[in-house]
Amino acid sequence: MKIKNQGFKSVQPLYMFLAILIVLSVVCNFLLANEGSIRSSKGHILVITMMFIPTISYVITKVIFKNKVDNIRFKIKRLTYALQAYTLPFIYVTVAYFIVWLCGFYNDTFGWLLLLSGILATLINVLVVIGEEIGWRGFLLNELSKRISPLKAAIIVGFIWSTWHIPGLIFTDYSSTSNLLIGIPSFIISLTMLSIPMAFYVFKSKSIIPAILMHASHNALIQTLYEPMSVQTPYSDLLKDETGLIFMLVSVTVGVYFGFKLKEINIKNLVS
Repeated sequence: MKIKNQGFKSVQPLYMFLAILIVLSVVCNFLLANEGSIRSSKGHILVITMMFIPTISYVITKVIFKNKVDNIRFKIKRLTYALQAYTLPFIYVTVAYFIVWLCGFYNDTFGWLLLLSGILATLINVLVVIGEEIGWRGFLLNELSKRISPLKAAIIVGFIWSTWHIPGLIFTDYSSTSNLLIGIPSFIISLTMLSIPMAFYVFKSKSIIPAILMHASHNALIQTLYEPMSVQTPYSDLLKDETGLIFMLVSVTVGVYFGFKLKEINIKNLVS
């Protein structure tokens, strides 16, 4: 990561945030690995705790450095960006799973109650993903965009965001993938590329609300709606979910499209 020469003090909050994030994440991941499952009562508590580590890291950094750390921007002037970010996963997740189903992995369990629960879950998930987004797209993206281009900042945040999940993939039942050699790279690429549209909407709206909504609908649609409608086999696992090859290809397409849009944004208007 190339940082412009602004003096060591100007990057201290960034380093502090990352140091706190790493320490707290190692501790929480150790406890999760010892538990072995995110679906037990203790596992649920640990996962929720884990998801708030980025926010906790930001808060501690803010307390230490005070005015050197920007406040998180929640206020949004144009709700259009929030709506677009919220509905975007409805498009790319549906496309990815429709292709999976065309490959013969649909289990014919669709019902209006399932659809309703999936949509409601997108709103309920907001209460949890906010714990991540305050750190990722609230603090980290903002800090990096002061030093490098918006696109590079989005990619770096996406890479950190995705690799942060890897211990959960390896040591718990976070994902159903049967092949980590394929699943982990696919997961990293998928989330890194999806970080680009999230960053685009954050920059355009100057608020983290769009990222929170996109993250929430992304999680809920996969976990609550489309996964229950899909056949669970080692072969289908290679294609679907965030660790699947088809989902990765769709995510790359979305990321590339928004990458061109993000490159057109004037950086001078982003961090003022």
